Amino acid sequence: MEHSPDIAEFSAAFCKAQGAFSEVVKNAEVKTNSYDFKYATLDVVIAAIRPYLAVNNLSFLQSLVETGNGAGVETLMIHSSGQWVKAFHPIKIVKADNQGVGSALTYGRRYALAALMGIAVDSDDDGNAADDKKVVSVTEKKSPAGISAAKVAVNSFFGELQGCTDVDSLECFLETADAKKSAVQICRDFPDLWVATLPEEAGLRVLISQAGKRVGAEATTQAWLVKVEKAAKGGK
Repeated sequence: MEHSPDIAEFSAAFCKAQGAFSEVVKNAEVKTNSYDFKYATLDVVIAAIRPYLAVNNLSFLQSLVETGNGAGVETLMIHSSGQWVKAFHPIKIVKADNQGVGSALTYGRRYALAALMGIAVDSDDDGNAADDKKVVSVTEKKSPAGISAAKVAVNSFFGELQGCTDVDSLECFLETADAKKSAVQICRDFPDLWVATLPEEAGLRVLISQAGKRVGAEATTQAWLVKVEKAAKGGK
């Protein structure tokens, strides 16, 4: 692992972010003839950590790197101060075709990110996922229940909000059926995740309000939130 000469600000921010991480939902399953295990896919891992990194002025970049000893994933974590930490995770490419390289890269990114964040992403070793074992989506069999799954939904919603860079894109996203359905469900079934105001774990209502303020759509956003809360209470 490498890092910038000074990482004091980075360390303080990362400690706060890591302290807010919750258990990552294992949303996929690998089945073989002799055993099976569950794991969290890369998109779920990213959705679970990104909000907590963002509110603490942290971000990350990942890239495929070739070295004299083979390929690997380089993960660079950056703080707004300019301080950084970098780690390298080797990967084994079993098949040299596009699918094989892509699977190995995704596998490497997920493990590299999890290792750097200090989070568990599976119940066992799943290197088999890059080697043609049958992968089944757990969500297709049984929707994850409880607070962990709800947090993943909030984090995924936050990821969509981050991609909205102007009034039009934000309004377009909020008008989708999925956005309203997700928001209504969080508001109705998980009120603590809807109204939480802690900097380390802002509720979905706060995140949506912040997005509206960021792009200059505060009035529209507030009106949308009122409709969501009315629907959550049984109105239309």
